[in-house]
Amino acid sequence: MVLPVPRLTPGLLRAVGGIAGVLLVAITLSKLLGGDGRVVPISRGPDEEELRRWREVVENAAVEGALGLGMSRGWIHTYPPASPEGDSLLTVLEFRVPGDLHIEVLNLALTRAVEESGGEIARGIELSDTRVELDVAFRGRRTHRLVLQRYSGYRRQAGRLSIIIDDFGTAAQEMLVQFAELDVPWTATVIPGYTYSANQARYLSSRGIPVLVHMPMEPEAAKPRPPTSWAASSLMMSPNMLVVTSTS
Repeated sequence: MVLPVPRLTPGLLRAVGGIAGVLLVAITLSKLLGGDGRVVPISRGPDEEELRRWREVVENAAVEGALGLGMSRGWIHTYPPASPEGDSLLTVLEFRVPGDLHIEVLNLALTRAVEESGGEIARGIELSDTRVELDVAFRGRRTHRLVLQRYSGYRRQAGRLSIIIDDFGTAAQEMLVQFAELDVPWTATVIPGYTYSANQARYLSSRGIPVLVHMPMEPEAAKPRPPTSWAASSLMMSPNMLVVTSTS
């Protein structure tokens, strides 16, 4: 059985258009209303003051994240919008990645810094093995572009270690001589008032080794009391006695 096809008269077209309009309104309302009938608020973008605070927070966080990996502050450059080195709309932070730091590691640190600051990475693109760009957004608005550019000639500075060996003045001279033969810079502390204190302090100084006075101090909360030994300072000491004790 073949059903007759209705003629598309102007009246029929108007009726179909009216039904479509009603359906469109219903779909729109369903998106605005939650399941319990409440109106779902439409999110708005940040105002200018919020953006200003956000820019300051995320830039500091990104810089601290890079410095935490041993990068130098001089390897991080900021270019405001519309600057020759930057972007027409975004603030560009260029990170010159040293040759001994994987770009992926810096990428992860910067992403974490952005997310912990309340933002997100809206776009990330690896342009080459030596360059990665990350677009940063805050509540739907893009604000920054982080450029990670490899500089193979850059190297992070190794950490520095200070060596202090204490309690000289009581040790035997033979042990002191062995320490003095160390071929690395170090500092000695001498406890005053003991048998070898003065001689060992002079010997260390003659070998070019810096010498510090090692004197325990009376706790602030304790009651003043006479010193129990030449190796300790006390509130009961006069200035002259303190000088004598520390130089004996």
